[in-house]
Amino acid sequence: MANDVSYQSLMGKPILNMYFAGNQANRDGYTFKVKNIVYDSEPVYKNKMAHVHLQMYYNGIHVIGGDSVVHIDAATKAIKDFTKTMKYPIKTTPSEVSAAQSQVQAQPDGNVEVVFYSYAGGTALAWDITKSGIAPDQTPMVVHYIVDTEKGTTLLNFSETKTLQETGWPTKNLTYGFDGVDSQVNNSEFNCSSVSLSNSIGQTMFSGLVDLSTGSDGYHDFLLDIDRCCASTAMYIDAYLGCPGDLNHENVPGIHGGDVWGDRSVHDKFTSAADAHYGHAATYDFYKNVFGRQGVYDNEIGVHSRVHYGKGYNNAFWRAGNIFYGDGDGTKILPLTSLEVAAHEFSHGVIEATADLIYYGESGGLNEATSDIMAILVDYNAMNRGFYNPNYLIGDQLFIQPGSFFRSMFKPSSDGRSYDCYCSSIGSVDVHYSSGVANHFFYLLAEGTWQGTPSPTCEPGDCREATGTKTLTGIGRDKAGKIWYRALTRYFLPFSNYADARLGTIKAASFLFGSTSKELKAVKDAWTAVNVFF
Repeated sequence: MANDVSYQSLMGKPILNMYFAGNQANRDGYTFKVKNIVYDSEPVYKNKMAHVHLQMYYNGIHVIGGDSVVHIDAATKAIKDFTKTMKYPIKTTPSEVSAAQSQVQAQPDGNVEVVFYSYAGGTALAWDITKSGIAPDQTPMVVHYIVDTEKGTTLLNFSETKTLQETGWPTKNLTYGFDGVDSQVNNSEFNCSSVSLSNSIGQTMFSGLVDLSTGSDGYHDFLLDIDRCCASTAMYIDAYLGCPGDLNHENVPGIHGGDVWGDRSVHDKFTSAADAHYGHAATYDFYKNVFGRQGVYDNEIGVHSRVHYGKGYNNAFWRAGNIFYGDGDGTKILPLTSLEVAAHEFSHGVIEATADLIYYGESGGLNEATSDIMAILVDYNAMNRGFYNPNYLIGDQLFIQPGSFFRSMFKPSSDGRSYDCYCSSIGSVDVHYSSGVANHFFYLLAEGTWQGTPSPTCEPGDCREATGTKTLTGIGRDKAGKIWYRALTRYFLPFSNYADARLGTIKAASFLFGSTSKELKAVKDAWTAVNVFF
């Protein structure tokens, strides 16, 4: 099955019958666009599959929530399975659409597009209003407001910018008048073909003495990683926020006169660059060696890391192929360039390129949890690292006073805000805290627990804090990671919820280890232990 196959046969009745089984509503007007295709080509798998991610349109209008995945036998092209979250066909008239389109110019400032929004109770004709602004913590945000065209109510809001921790939005408003981070980021004009591979040393703050893959023009070394999709690391100059002006000009990759980067301290501006550059390399290698994935986009496009963002900025974020790192406030938090953070933000890019989990509600919690899960796996798998013993804590290296952390996977509620267990209100919780349910699941799946120690299980009625003392046997990080990654890239969709995640990981475990395997049973038991059922 070639990548350039048009899949015209998937655009007609068979797909619509799968969408609206038993519903004889008029299906004319529905079309699908192929977003990406994931192949099962590893020799160990007997049944080689292609998983075609489709985006839905109705009369040419994007249907938010209409995405699906068609699972196809790569040899026979027979449809073997189908994954979707949309439940109801669209019911609207051409005049309603025309009226909504005619009112686009009357909407508040921002880019406006007419869309259909599919949600649990039905579908709605809506405006997708996109705005850019600065969150209370300095994060540059690109956010979407989905507004019902009939009632004028906001049905949904979510961010394109993905962060390590909460930003203050949407509880607090954005500061507008800024056109987004993209205008301040010009990817380097340096071409990997114009430099040669060189090897340098990084004296990092968080990973000790590490090898760095860099590029050289014969006079200078550059933080260009030729072996990893020409990824670059540079200093960030932000005129809007007034960052220091003594960084390298025009945002080009870090230029250095020697083969040693950084001095392990916050005083050398290249220390953070060395940490970030190493973090990208270690994360890239993990995805390639473990999952066969070539970078964020699984192609030749590299990721660009930008250090020294903001003033006293206690966060890091992913946005449009770029990872940005703050320097921390210097009193409580160090620069946010640890390996965990690099892996977390890199993984936000992988999520965007595959399942594209919406950063809101339960799907947003799954998005954050996926980045945490992958960050922990990278932490444990990183090679040639100077020091640091990995654990299941997110951000514990970043605090000047030891003992603090952003999130815990074995007891999420120990941060004071995250949830150990699933409950009906989880969708209204900030995504960085609703992620606790999936983080808790993953820990129990990988490591298990003995009579609730060190990870309490959930009893009926438990919500933020687990009180149970059940015993579960873990299957190990490697197996748990492969199950989660397969579910992410094959079965998760933009609006997948926790019940969908349970189903997706069950399918993934069944495929990888068999329908009667101990691994499949462990997946079911771990979800039950955090109160996630079908």
